[in-house]
Amino acid sequence: CVVDAEPPNTQLYSFKGALRVLGRHRPGSASAEPTQDALGIDNLLLRGSTLCNTQWAVGLALFTGNDTKIMMNAGEPPSKRSRIERMLNYQVLSQFGLLFVLCLVSAVVGGIYYGRPDSFQALFIIAFETKTSGRSAPLYGFLTFWTSLILYQTVVPISLYVTIELVKSFQAYFISQDVDMYYPPADRRCAPRSWNLSDDLGQVEYIFSDKTGTLTQNVMEFRQCTIRGKVYGEIVAAAAAAADGGGGEPSRAAELRAAMDARVKQFYGDAYRQSATTTFLDTALYDDLGADSTQTRAIIEFFTVLAVCHTVIASVPDAARPQHIEYKAQSPDEAALVATARDVGFAFLGRDKDRITCSFLGQEQTFQLLATLEFTSVRKRMSAVVRREDGRIMLLCKGADSVIIERIRPNQARLRQATLDDLEMFANHGLRTLCLGYRILEEAEYAAWKVDYDRAASSLGDRDAEVEAVCDRIEQQLQLIGGTAIEDKLQDGVPATIAQLALAGIKLWVLTGDKTETAINIGYSCNLLNSDMQLVVVKADDAESTRAQLERALEEFGDTHGDLSYVGGGGGAMAGVARKSPGSWRRLVGRMRGGQRGSSPAFQHARELAQTKNHR
Repeated sequence: CVVDAEPPNTQLYSFKGALRVLGRHRPGSASAEPTQDALGIDNLLLRGSTLCNTQWAVGLALFTGNDTKIMMNAGEPPSKRSRIERMLNYQVLSQFGLLFVLCLVSAVVGGIYYGRPDSFQALFIIAFETKTSGRSAPLYGFLTFWTSLILYQTVVPISLYVTIELVKSFQAYFISQDVDMYYPPADRRCAPRSWNLSDDLGQVEYIFSDKTGTLTQNVMEFRQCTIRGKVYGEIVAAAAAAADGGGGEPSRAAELRAAMDARVKQFYGDAYRQSATTTFLDTALYDDLGADSTQTRAIIEFFTVLAVCHTVIASVPDAARPQHIEYKAQSPDEAALVATARDVGFAFLGRDKDRITCSFLGQEQTFQLLATLEFTSVRKRMSAVVRREDGRIMLLCKGADSVIIERIRPNQARLRQATLDDLEMFANHGLRTLCLGYRILEEAEYAAWKVDYDRAASSLGDRDAEVEAVCDRIEQQLQLIGGTAIEDKLQDGVPATIAQLALAGIKLWVLTGDKTETAINIGYSCNLLNSDMQLVVVKADDAESTRAQLERALEEFGDTHGDLSYVGGGGGAMAGVARKSPGSWRRLVGRMRGGQRGSSPAFQHARELAQTKNHR
């Protein structure tokens, strides 16, 4: 076999290659034919990798030594000195320079006066002139330089280093002993890892934060779904706490959970259901499942997509409980979707090479996985091409509603509008939404597409663009099924923390990939936004459109308000221009167009913003 691969590069999460087998006997073929298989980042083990879920792996070395990705990314470690430390070093070096100048001037002047017999020094050095006979003026100047160095050494504040380190040590101790920074659930106090922490914290102006996993717990809970225009799932406050006997509304949650357990036993038994941890509560789902209607078939297809279209790995942690299945996924969203499908009755049992085994309402079913079109930030969707037991080939797809809706068949106007309305309702409650669809493929269509897909996946050129073009061709004419709503709760203390940061004048920017409505709802719930702020929503697909909308907002609000309270920062006000001066806002727009050369207009302007009391 021969491996064709791209040259060594620094991209840790990208790899393009192809494995060419010169002579492979295919089933049903008497002669050996050359074959080619695509290689990607999933086939590459980086230096220092650890094997999980397998005992061994067979491979060959592609890059060694300095050609490995980790070595090509290795460089000089960045400087981690604080601003005060850098300023202190500069001041000390300046004092050393001043000390050198003083000593040099003293040495030159001393040598000059020593060489003059009529100088006033004669009155002082005459006493020991006989002992130092033969001493020259340069030698006297040299000795004077070192004498002056000893006399003037107090100019350099060497003790300042020691004083500052002692202050930092005491501050770090007080931080570690601060009761307000103690976290009781984990029995953990704040542990300063660097003495520079105190002076670094005092100079923070901007905080750029991710939402998922930073402001939120990254623990996804499936709450609601819409199937063929009908919403399922009742949101019960603190449902998870109720499952553990905690606060919230335990009686209502326990009542729904018991009712669902009873309906599950009527349908197929409760072999794989984990009732204690499920957060999807609605008995109406089983009423429609037992009705044998169009809605019934839609529900089955909906949960089929959830149970089959994913990259989750199923595991059984306890051999004594083989029906207790846990899921491991790259994204907690996927794990929540598959776990909910399992609790409803559509359990994913595992995969063996290209075989996916599931249990649908107590009946075991097997799917042959033909292709997986993985999720990327550009595609915003994931698809799986599978062959069912009856021989039909299906394309199962899930992704952002903006991507899925534009790929559905045109004769679904009412279903499309109903689904969008439900998803907007979910988003207004702060829930993360996904849209689901499927399509039946003809055998000939799939065979022709598979050839093009394998060719694009083995390309050593612009593989991503070629694969995207091929995938986009088949991910069309989808049958819309519905959408899901997942909750990602905020971390404890996030609203209070953001409020304190705003009072301190620190601007907070949060990055999220959620829908606009979801982002706004989360912003209000975590105190990033409040009712006193002027909300400016910018929706654009390119830089020019973004700039035009920002300029339009600045001109509109700037002419009517003395300062624009923009919600991009946690309490930051877009001030910096004179009140009651319409022309000043137009000059601001001119600066944003790049009127000041040699700087980033947006960030430079942000640095000049003033914190105002009325528009905090």
